[in-house]
Amino acid sequence: MNLKLQMPAPNQSEENVRVLKGLISRFNQSSLELIREYRRLEERAGYLKGQRESVREPCRRGQKNFHGH
Repeated sequence: MNLKLQMPAPNQSEENVRVLKGLISRFNQSSLELIREYRRLEERAGYLKGQRESVREPCRRGQKNFHGH
């Protein structure tokens, strides 16, 4: 069995490690961007929910008065 064929060349191993580190770095950056976007969307959803409730509340009061309640 020829061990030279099984073992990657040192330069190839170093290149593989470099590429893997780059992939991990991009994955981490993408994850951070997704987390930031998720939080931004959560805040936006909360704001819109508050806006919806503030519009609904006067309508509810108006309906009560309209129906004589």
